[in-house]
Amino acid sequence: MSSNVGINPDIYFFKDYTIDIFFRQWWRDPRLAHGEDKVFNAALDPRKLGPGIWTPDTYFRNVKSSNYHAISRENMRLRISKEGDIYFSAR
Repeated sequence: MSSNVGINPDIYFFKDYTIDIFFRQWWRDPRLAHGEDKVFNAALDPRKLGPGIWTPDTYFRNVKSSNYHAISRENMRLRISKEGDIYFSAR
């Protein structure tokens, strides 16, 4: 048994919606490489490390508004490996 369900795109074209996501990014910055065997972990926004720290200029097309989720503190996690691999997660 099969059925064809059609959705009229005009109905949903002007709808607004809200989503919560965990946004994760990875990149490498050799300037942040360190000789320690442990990974550097911090609960902070990498942009607060200073003006010389490069971060991706990521954006969402056609967004009306966006914000970082913060309850008692920023919901961000930064990890830097000894090779300078960066992992950044934000909610």
